Amino acid sequence: MRAIYQPLLIVIALSTIVILAGCAAMQEAANDRPRYDSNRITAEEIEICGATNVYDVIQMLRPNWLRPRYQIGINSPNIEPPAVYINNMYYGGPRELVSFQPQAVAEMRYMDARDTNIYLGHNHPGGAIVVTMK
Repeated sequence: MRAIYQPLLIVIALSTIVILAGCAAMQEAANDRPRYDSNRITAEEIEICGATNVYDVIQMLRPNWLRPRYQIGINSPNIEPPAVYINNMYYGGPRELVSFQPQAVAEMRYMDARDTNIYLGHNHPGGAIVVTMK
C-alpha cells in the first residue's frame, strides 16, 4: 500500500512546484508592465503619443482632463474649465497648452477641485492640470 502512495506524492509535489514557479513568473512579468494612472501622464507616454503640442497629448491620452466641471452656486451652476499650472505657477486655461512642445514636458498631473485647494492653495472648481517641464 505504501508503495502506491509514494509515487503519487512525488507527482503531487512536483506539480505543486511547477505551478508555483509559473505563478511567480507571471507575477514578475506583471510587475514589469508600467502602471496606468488616470491622473498622470509620464514622459514615456508623451513620447509614444506623437502629438505636436501638449494640448493634443492630453486630448489623445486623457481627454477627460479637458472636460469642464460644474460648480454648484447659490444662484445657478457655473461650468469651470480646468486651470493650467506650469511648474506650479498659474498659467491660464487648457487652450494655453497649445503653445508648449511635448518634448519639453517631464510629466503632467490632473488634480480635482479638492486637491487643487489642498496642494495649490487655490479654489479651482474645474480642477487643474499641473505640467512639470524638463
